[in-house]
Amino acid sequence: MTEHSCKDGSHGSFKPARKIISIKARFPLIVDQRMRDSVTFSGITELGTLLAASEQYLYLFCEDPAFTETVRKHAPEYPGLRIHLLAPAEEASGESGWAPAYALRHFAAGEEKQDPALYTPGKDILETWRDPLLLDRFCDLLEENTLKFIPLPVAGMLILRSIATVFPYDTYLGRHYLSQYIAARNALSPDDRDLLIDIKEKGLPRIDDAYSDNVLRFLKIERKLYTQYSH
Repeated sequence: MTEHSCKDGSHGSFKPARKIISIKARFPLIVDQRMRDSVTFSGITELGTLLAASEQYLYLFCEDPAFTETVRKHAPEYPGLRIHLLAPAEEASGESGWAPAYALRHFAAGEEKQDPALYTPGKDILETWRDPLLLDRFCDLLEENTLKFIPLPVAGMLILRSIATVFPYDTYLGRHYLSQYIAARNALSPDDRDLLIDIKEKGLPRIDDAYSDNVLRFLKIERKLYTQYSH
């Protein structure tokens, strides 16, 4: 029998060595004006824990400094929950004069703490709340692994978070799923996008035959990924 010294994975059970990526970025839920107007704080925490796949903590992002006071007011109502909020810092602003530095505040057990570091949009934080199409490079950004925060929009948050789970272990599969997400998202009409947001924010059925084919396609991708890849 001839032994094979080629380590390309074509013989035996050898798998080529590959360094598993340890993703640095956190994935906070974007709490935009629409969400603040139509969803209670309790509903926001439910969405955040759904994204985190945890009942113990959640990460939120908001560009409105006033939302910090909302979290301060309501956080004591959730003594068992660690709420991490990325919002404009109260004591600093960015060099540009219009893009403030952001602070990460932690609310838990009736106490509030703040990271000593401040975070800069574009450098530390992907500006997805201004341009959601930045997420088309999601896998590239995960591979570059320089960002500290990648805020996610509510409609696509579960798909993107699932991709972030599988990508470190299988980059090819992660990119395949991202291409599916982009194609499904681009096929949506404005009404379809509004419906996808309402499904999350208003608790509408996850799957319903009354939805358009494009909405159902998007939701089926979401269900498949969120079911298969735990966070």
